[in-house]
Amino acid sequence: MSCEVLRTENLYKSFSIGDNTVSAVRDVSLFVGKNEVVGLVGESGCGKSTLARLITRLDFPDRGEIILCGENISRASGRELRRACKNIKMIFQEPRSSFDPRLTLGASIRETLKMTEKMTAKEYRDKSVDLLRQVGLDESYGHMKPTDISGGECQRAAIARALAGAPKLLICDEATSALDVSIQAQILELLRMVQKETGMSVLFISHDLALVSSFCARTYVMNNGKIVEQGETRRIINEPQNDYTKALIASVLPI
Repeated sequence: MSCEVLRTENLYKSFSIGDNTVSAVRDVSLFVGKNEVVGLVGESGCGKSTLARLITRLDFPDRGEIILCGENISRASGRELRRACKNIKMIFQEPRSSFDPRLTLGASIRETLKMTEKMTAKEYRDKSVDLLRQVGLDESYGHMKPTDISGGECQRAAIARALAGAPKLLICDEATSALDVSIQAQILELLRMVQKETGMSVLFISHDLALVSSFCARTYVMNNGKIVEQGETRRIINEPQNDYTKALIASVLPI
């Protein structure tokens, strides 16, 4: 697809646990188009987070291809990988653990900016303030550390940091599951607003099919390391084809 931002082809990843080998990702192919919000849903332990780590190259695939913005990053390393991965950012489930606790939020955002843009010290400070404001946090939050603020505020700061460098693709790995329901709704609405404003693509990973159905136009269903169903989210909810998908829907969207 000429308008694709991400494509994976036949990705595999296994891990050795004692004398056993566990296949965490098995023959996974998916794509995310430009300005598209795509869901990846499945129960805990199905391989979703491993797949996210492969796409962002935090882990190395055993085999298969990862095409990001038209560039094959499957075997990229060093400077080549750093340059390509400017186009992708990830938001994690536990926002505090993704920040350096020794740095203020503003300093963390500036460090990310320095990896993607060359500016003066004042421009870095001003840009970090602008990013915080974009996610609903005022300038004072730039002087705070992750432990000084609530989980919802910290996740907002994580989104601000992810926006640094204007990535083409944002991966949200259970980005709202550690938050209570009201804060979860606020973060989801913030992601929806930011996506519309920036036009970036989003791969939204969650175990919560109801949450995915409210946010994503297209969805992949994952079970035991494999994609078992894919298509328009509305179709999957109303006319599931796979037995696992049917069971997942029955468990979270009871009739």
